[in-house]
Amino acid sequence: MQLLQIKVTQSLFERLEQIAILRGCSNILSLVYQSLEATAADLAVLEKHRLQALKEKAEPAPLAAPRSNDFGDYHKSKLTPEKRQRILHLRESQNLTPGELAARFGVSKTCICLLLAQHQPVVTIPTRPHGGGRGPAFESSK
Repeated sequence: MQLLQIKVTQSLFERLEQIAILRGCSNILSLVYQSLEATAADLAVLEKHRLQALKEKAEPAPLAAPRSNDFGDYHKSKLTPEKRQRILHLRESQNLTPGELAARFGVSKTCICLLLAQHQPVVTIPTRPHGGGRGPAFESSK
């Protein structure tokens, strides 16, 4: 057994004495022992459950089957140039929504929206002539 010394304030000591009396302990030391034993028991139960869960760990669920798309492959990271052209064609001819196109080609809706944004016609607005502004404060004498 090892000796443990703890310094506490007078008010904390008095409160511990009250708790010891309420719990039926003869003194503070028996209250501390009782509390430590309960904590150790709780930790032992938790460790037992943790080890049991590790032993009974279920096999990982099988991966979901890939979604089918027009080209028969499932590759979300890149769209081939052919797929990009097909998406643009379907958007114009059948007026499919980005969500429908994303589901059809197995990519995210964001991917489709970015692709469509890249191929929007560029509208240029002519610049307006300079309004003139304030004239010079001093005129040069030449």
